Amino acid sequence: MKITALLVLKCNPEARIKSDPVILANASDGYSRRSSVKEFIVSVGRTVAKQTLPGQRQSVQYEEYKVHSYNRSGLCALGFMDDHYPVQSAFSLLSQVLDEYQKNFDDSWRAAQADNTEPWPYLNEALTKFQHKTIDSVPAQGEMLDILIEKSSDLSADSQETTDGRSFIFRPKELGIVHGNNSRYWRMPPDNTDEPAKLLDVCWIEICGSIDIKKLNPGKKYQIGFKVSLTNGARGWSPDSVVRIIAKIGKKGKFNWRTLNLEGYERKKIFDIPDNLLIYIPRNASFSEEKLHFGLYEIWGGNWKSGLKIYHAFIKEAGKAVKSTEANTAQVHFTSAQLKEN
Repeated sequence: MKITALLVLKCNPEARIKSDPVILANASDGYSRRSSVKEFIVSVGRTVAKQTLPGQRQSVQYEEYKVHSYNRSGLCALGFMDDHYPVQSAFSLLSQVLDEYQKNFDDSWRAAQADNTEPWPYLNEALTKFQHKTIDSVPAQGEMLDILIEKSSDLSADSQETTDGRSFIFRPKELGIVHGNNSRYWRMPPDNTDEPAKLLDVCWIEICGSIDIKKLNPGKKYQIGFKVSLTNGARGWSPDSVVRIIAKIGKKGKFNWRTLNLEGYERKKIFDIPDNLLIYIPRNASFSEEKLHFGLYEIWGGNWKSGLKIYHAFIKEAGKAVKSTEANTAQVHFTSAQLKEN
């Protein structure tokens, strides 16, 4: 199990056939630093990156190399690995590389016109760290979840909440849904409705939100979850496509999470997931500037998925029903039309 090289490239989706991707960062093992091998890796890397559309992940075989590629809105990470390196671990690593690149360089890559020859220490460290062990075999599973959940923004001002701090609802447009603004991947609901967001076709699900913990009742436990359903034609939810619902308080807090597989859930039936994710709100929460971060993720399976509907996320005091300030009744109601295939 080996990684030969890691690359980060800028791709131009508008001119991907005419314009070669630009090398932003490049790390390789000792053998691959030989000029002939390095030229081969760079050439193949450009070719694969050019053929990887925004939002797409793919794996291709080039001679003895398995090349994994992930294009995130024009910023593309590639890994040259052997056949023994697990595919889902490869894509988890590439996602982490892109996260770190954007964290360090923000959007400066968009202006790049020529290959960068300066080394990026993080990429060399990642090449060494995960050379013979996968991202899932070290604390990186937790590290990966930390990276994902810290990407959530403060959406508390947009949530529908009760006046006693016992329950909060986050509708689809009040959540951070990766690629949610792209109609190729998601169908978002109209404003001010209870209609769900519908997943059309993605292989990478990231949905997140956050709220100031001072809005919650201190010393209480809160349940975190999502109200969802699956259409009749939902696909891609095989046993290896495990959904994780995660919550934690503050950037340095410990996260709490639950995993589940949606394959066995009844189609066209609305249900809450998970049924047992609880988090304790500290007694000093009223004076804290920390946030409760939460999210729903499926980034490990590698399957293209469709047919998941997200009605809302909820945070409710344990044992309390979720309420909506826009509803006259104690629960949010859904019409039969919302269960129909769109």
